[in-house]
Amino acid sequence: MLVGAGAGKGSWVRWLQSRGVASAGVAVHLVEGDEHQYRNLRRNFDADGGWTSWRDVVAPAAGTATFHRVSNPAESGLLPAQSLQKLWPHLGAEQDALIEDATTLDALYAEAGGQINWLVLDCLPAAALLQGGAKLLPQLDVALVRVASDLSPELLADQQAVDQVLHAVGLRCIHGQAERHPALAHVLYVRDTAHRLKAAEQAYQAASESARQAADQAKQASEQAQKALQEQLRQAQEQLKSAQEAWAKEKADLMEAHQEASRSARQAEDQAKQVSEQAQKALREQLQQAQSKQLEACQQSINDVEKQLRASFDKSLANSVKQIEDFISIQNYLSNGDSLSNFHGWPISPDIGLFLIEHIRERRHDLIIEFGSGTSTALFARTLKISRPEALPRAAKASKGVKSLPVRAPRPVCTFEHDKLYLNKTKAMLETQGLLEWVALNHAPLVDWQDDTGHYLHYDCDATLATLAKQLGAPPKRVLVLVDGPPGSTCPNARYPAVPLVFKYFARHEVDVVLDDASRPEEKAVIELWRTYWKKRSIRAIATSKPSEKGLYWARNYD
Repeated sequence: MLVGAGAGKGSWVRWLQSRGVASAGVAVHLVEGDEHQYRNLRRNFDADGGWTSWRDVVAPAAGTATFHRVSNPAESGLLPAQSLQKLWPHLGAEQDALIEDATTLDALYAEAGGQINWLVLDCLPAAALLQGGAKLLPQLDVALVRVASDLSPELLADQQAVDQVLHAVGLRCIHGQAERHPALAHVLYVRDTAHRLKAAEQAYQAASESARQAADQAKQASEQAQKALQEQLRQAQEQLKSAQEAWAKEKADLMEAHQEASRSARQAEDQAKQVSEQAQKALREQLQQAQSKQLEACQQSINDVEKQLRASFDKSLANSVKQIEDFISIQNYLSNGDSLSNFHGWPISPDIGLFLIEHIRERRHDLIIEFGSGTSTALFARTLKISRPEALPRAAKASKGVKSLPVRAPRPVCTFEHDKLYLNKTKAMLETQGLLEWVALNHAPLVDWQDDTGHYLHYDCDATLATLAKQLGAPPKRVLVLVDGPPGSTCPNARYPAVPLVFKYFARHEVDVVLDDASRPEEKAVIELWRTYWKKRSIRAIATSKPSEKGLYWARNYD
């Protein structure tokens, strides 16, 4: 297994090819965490011929990790650019990605069926990554590790830290090969058979000593038990003799007294038990009632204060932003006779609008699906009209005003809206701005929908999504999904069904999911339901939360 394979052009990959290890029947697993390099790696190596390539970010522990992409792709990884600038002063940071499904060396070892005995760790920090290989390291015969001598010891990237980890499992350093950079090197470790024999001998000696001590303790305990038993037997015989004498003398009186005492004891015990149960029950009820009242009062006070503060702040902020937006709209109208609608209230915020514009221009989506119409609908259409005029299907241009002519390709934007009033407002806005031909407006009333997580009210869009998937053609295509409805008052976690409905028909495409209002508690619950949905279906996704006025969550599936 080679971790940090890059695009498959590195020296160690070429060395494995020159040696013909795959053709000799040896399984070779290449692991790369950078998405861009992994694409090239996957084109160069497939599952045939003994080579396999995996897209995984390896970390000391499974779960969430930050992957730092830097200006030198070969040094992208878990270490940020500033920690590496002592080696490369001009190294720059390009992007930090939050990886929610980072793996470990032990997880890769299990995925490979427990058949790894050579490990090449061509990435930093090696000692930290080796901490996630407690099961793998004792099985290794050879380990080749990249180390750095001039970095901070806390990063666990130096050879001393690697030595401590590998020496503990019986691997010994036999050679070091410097890179072009004098502070970097690759160090070779091999299995120390003498260490393994010594450990086995020590274990045997320890087991023998433990067995001997156990035997001695058992013998001593047996002797003590025999002495105690003999003493107890003697005392019992004396007591029995005395009891027989007393019993013969006072048998009748003792029997009667015993019976009377037993009856009294039983009655007293029953009464005490009943009184105790009643008292405990009453006390628990009083405590529960008092605690409930106190909690309700405290929570109500907190809610009242929070509502007052939010109302005051939102009113002041909304007024300020409204004045700025109106001024910009006046400027746009005086300059070119056109303007977009207000971006506050129910519509999306300007910061989310800017994110969507940049995302559409970068990704060049083949289809945009929108749950909930409004300002975002016009924003999508205007952005496509300016940046991608060729995205408008020919059939849509030819059929303008002719209802009987069939449309062979979907319009670039498909919107679902349950409220006819908002749907008509959106349609009028698009007609005014000359954007209606870019959008397929769908009146989708709210209908019952359910899965194993519960019952919901959601847009009646299943048939339309099926038709769009057929019109879109063979994957992979790029699809953008904006989830901005239904309103939260519809039902708990009202926006959850959007992802299961879309992935039912578009799971094989590249799907970008954007959730508005992601700062609200209910939307956070929806995000957790989405993560559970993807995990159950083995759909890998990268996701991040971006700071904005109302919160923005973005996720994308990948192979």
